Amino acid sequence: AAAFFCLMIPVRLPSPISVYRPSGQLERLAVRPGLLLSETAGQAASEASGAAAVMASHLSVWHGIWIAGAVLLAAFFLVGHLRGRRVYSASLPVEQPFARTWLEENRIRRPVQIRYSDRIESPLTYGFLWPVLLVPADMDWADEETAAFILSHEMSHIRRFDAFTKWLLAAALCIHWFNPLVWAMYILANRDLELACDEAVIRQYGMQACPSYALALLGMEEKRNRLSPLASSFSKSALKERIEAIMKAKKLTKGSIAAALVIVAAVISIFATAGIGSNRPAVRIENMDKEPVAEAEENSHTLKNTLYQEYGWEDRYDRDYPMEKEGYTQEEYDKLMKALKPEGYEEMSIAAFNSFINKALTEDEKGRDGLYYLFEQVASYIENTDPNAGYLRNTIPASLE
Repeated sequence: AAAFFCLMIPVRLPSPISVYRPSGQLERLAVRPGLLLSETAGQAASEASGAAAVMASHLSVWHGIWIAGAVLLAAFFLVGHLRGRRVYSASLPVEQPFARTWLEENRIRRPVQIRYSDRIESPLTYGFLWPVLLVPADMDWADEETAAFILSHEMSHIRRFDAFTKWLLAAALCIHWFNPLVWAMYILANRDLELACDEAVIRQYGMQACPSYALALLGMEEKRNRLSPLASSFSKSALKERIEAIMKAKKLTKGSIAAALVIVAAVISIFATAGIGSNRPAVRIENMDKEPVAEAEENSHTLKNTLYQEYGWEDRYDRDYPMEKEGYTQEEYDKLMKALKPEGYEEMSIAAFNSFINKALTEDEKGRDGLYYLFEQVASYIENTDPNAGYLRNTIPASLE
């Protein structure tokens, strides 16, 4: 479930123990030439080459391949579902007294039907608003114990809305079909649905029912129903694994439940969250010099606060070299712009631009004679009407991040 929500919902809750938490050491390493950490750039850059922004104005070839794959996979699920529905619609209601009695004793809020079909080999359920429990026409109703196990297992699917869960898993797979780990998630999640229903049956009938329930699984001979990948079948997952899980089942204790919850919470907090401070707005290079930061007009310290607090930079110079003057000279301004605004920078790749800026500002001479100190001085006092104000206050800090 955690993996599914991370795939389908772009927002991440912050966690101080997230594996994605930016550390001070990583941020210091990030300013080395050629290392790229901007969120938008990071998404657009090739991991192999560390460069190249993906065009956002039109669909690329890769977008077309992704869309084609998603459509084909969605068609596979949909066609399989429609084929199954045609078979299911030809089923007939079960009139066995045991089935009616069992359904009355295990009634839920939604109306559930028990029907049979001669075109399936193993029990299954479909639908989640008006669910149907479908059994083979040759099901042995005289063996009431096995019949009760089968009906209880399938009713567990209905209670848990597993049919709806399968639709959600299929949607995630269609969107992320190119990711092999999502295929693994889809397969393992469907396996877990079956194992969870097995556990529900054992809880309902007690630990003493484990051998009988395992024999019931064997009796079904793990017959697969291939009509629809979105139906929940009594014998969908691996028989050996299910029987081993049943025979090794132990009564849950409060301690084991607590330990399981701690493990799940820890894994989610570490891997399914964002590092605190890592959800900053994505920034692009282009047109940044057209929108200066409004807060920078208030006082000369606003830019430094942005650099040190918003972007997580340490105050490298102010402790030993506080600014002693307000403003800057034209010579200082020209020197800075010559060093930090290369001609034709708009045509540079994001990675190349970041490399240039970081190299210029991190390999300078420390102290008041250094380029970084000059950058702080000019950016802090530059007039909002200056055509380079936005470049110094937005583009350069974004590149440094």
